[in-house]
Amino acid sequence: MVCQPELPIFKLSAMPIASKCAGYSEIGTKFIAIFEGAPPYVLDYIITKQNNNSTTVVEIKREYVDRSRYIFYYLPSSSGEYSYDFHSFGDLHHKYQTTQITPIKQSVHPPPDAKFDFSLRRVLRTCPGEDISVDVDLCGTGPFELSWTHAGQIYSDKVEGSRYKIMLVPFSRAGHHVVSLVKIEDANDCVKDLDSPDFTIDVRSDRPTVSFDTNGENVRKVEITKDTTTSLSIRLTGERSWFVTYRNVELGDNSKRTERFIDHNASIRVSDIGHYELLKVDDSTCNGDVLKTQYLVQWLDKTTVSNAYDISTMSYGLQRN
Repeated sequence: MVCQPELPIFKLSAMPIASKCAGYSEIGTKFIAIFEGAPPYVLDYIITKQNNNSTTVVEIKREYVDRSRYIFYYLPSSSGEYSYDFHSFGDLHHKYQTTQITPIKQSVHPPPDAKFDFSLRRVLRTCPGEDISVDVDLCGTGPFELSWTHAGQIYSDKVEGSRYKIMLVPFSRAGHHVVSLVKIEDANDCVKDLDSPDFTIDVRSDRPTVSFDTNGENVRKVEITKDTTTSLSIRLTGERSWFVTYRNVELGDNSKRTERFIDHNASIRVSDIGHYELLKVDDSTCNGDVLKTQYLVQWLDKTTVSNAYDISTMSYGLQRN
């Protein structure tokens, strides 16, 4: 006779976590789960949020538990009406048992917080005179009053949503510049002093440049024959790599091209006659300056070459006679 393992038992206690600075509001829930059976246990639940007349699934979670008593927390990052639906559990022998627990509902007002968005970079490298902005993620009950410091000055602004862009005055001085978040206050008059990592702006001492290599001439002439191409030398300063935009003046914007270069000494290949001008340069971090020199590409005068050949031939014939 084979004995079947007894069905597991699951019990759950939920205790709201009160806000320390916003009266009777709650910031989340502490859960205590009690299991009876054969570990390890699995607990599945869904967290939803009520948005006006619609319900949004915030998270679908699964807890793996190796003990009979398990404590865990859920602290939403934004205000709203939340529901915690613990729908199934299981142990080593029995999977997906229904909990028979009614979904737990809670109105949440999380404490305010703010952090820089470091998803792209933590240090921004730029050039003097560039427009700079730094993104900040906020949570809590808005609107917020956000304060930050830069260059020894404290700034603040009203923020309506969960994301804010700090606009900085273009830097004229090279070196390291630091922006620090100082304080945030939410709509419940809850204030938090912020200690999130700083955002650093590394301002270079120079800007990239591009110019045609014209040997000091404002316009350097180059002659080509039809159905051929020629190289127009360019000189670049800054940090590789560069993107350079140029065009043929006579052909207009339809001839505009942008090319990428990895060497300070480079060239572009062209086949049309006319004046060529440089329009824009960007290196790895900055917009640059264009030095206004030009190349003039012209057709080679075949008549002149032919006449020179004919004169040389005639002179040779006269000497023989």
